[in-house]
Amino acid sequence: DAYGGGMYMIVGTSYNSLFFDNYAQTQGGGIFLECATFYNNTIVNNTSNGTGGMHHWIDGGRASKLAVYNCLFYGNSGAAVGSENADDLEPFHNCYVQTATEFELVNGENVIKNKIPTDPDHNNQYGVGNALANPFADANYSTSLNLRLAGNSACINAGLNEPNNITLPDTDVDFATRIQDCTVDIG
Repeated sequence: DAYGGGMYMIVGTSYNSLFFDNYAQTQGGGIFLECATFYNNTIVNNTSNGTGGMHHWIDGGRASKLAVYNCLFYGNSGAAVGSENADDLEPFHNCYVQTATEFELVNGENVIKNKIPTDPDHNNQYGVGNALANPFADANYSTSLNLRLAGNSACINAGLNEPNNITLPDTDVDFATRIQDCTVDIG
């Protein structure tokens, strides 16, 4: 596929999903989204010739807002996140974003990185290359396919329990209780 190797979503909501080891020829190796709410997802080891993890598209001036909460981006090729118009990206909240390469500058400004603020109101963790530790329990997660978080991972108990107008599901992708020790995990 040219866009969205793991998923292409025009309008909708995605949660508790794992996008692993997908490929798109052009953009969005893991996912290609237009107007969506995207929370508690894990986007890992996806590749493309453009944005490896997630790419946000805006079509013909339609409202294409994208809200991202409690998501984990790790090991994707190129830039982890991309957008045709970063102004339509809402600031990320409580996400762990490791990107292989720095995001593309727009008029000399790193607009995408500015949408992943690390201030206390947003609590994102962001790093280029090896700046962020592998969050998974198994160092060989790409071959073992064990994408469970390590007990000491920065993603444990680091999510937002009540994202804006979103009710979190009771269980995670492993069918374990979603909120443990009072706070939801990232991913």
